Amino acid sequence: MDYQIYVFHKDDGLTSSERLKRAIGHYSGQDDFLPAMERSAAGKPFFPDHPSLCFSISHSGDFWACAVGGAPVGLDLQKYQPSNYTALSKRFFHPAEDAELERVQYSPAYFFDLWTRKESYIKFTGRGLSQELESFSTVDPLPDAVIQTLPFLPDYSLSLCAAKINHYSLYHMTTAPPEEKTPCHKEDTP
Repeated sequence: MDYQIYVFHKDDGLTSSERLKRAIGHYSGQDDFLPAMERSAAGKPFFPDHPSLCFSISHSGDFWACAVGGAPVGLDLQKYQPSNYTALSKRFFHPAEDAELERVQYSPAYFFDLWTRKESYIKFTGRGLSQELESFSTVDPLPDAVIQTLPFLPDYSLSLCAAKINHYSLYHMTTAPPEEKTPCHKEDTP
């Protein structure tokens, strides 16, 4: 499955709905296209009249991001921030993940890579935080999903989760008018 990830700077003057409309419009090739949205019982947003148009939103630090594709997807973005990584790991991570973090001396970069992997997975499943974070490990293969930690900016972690990921494109969106749909920067990966 192919996915497109749209990244907006939070100081772009747009609302979350306007950013989502631009992302969905770019993906679908239809300007100003934003179908009616509903939420599942667990709170995951979806388009009931367009079941093959799936998306996941995340925001942290200076950025708002959205992954769009033709099948369920989870995306999580986190800016690194100081914390007691050891205590958080022991409380929220699976023992296999905590062991990996201990092995790398609770590196902040690896901590946030694991955190975004976990968050992207619970967004993908649609269960949200009703699925306890320590109940599954992202350092071991998952039975129903693959997770890719994607290159982003220093001091940020970004992870994409889906049943299958063949290819993704990362668009850094500008505040250009909708008719100028060209992103300021696009990264393609096979």
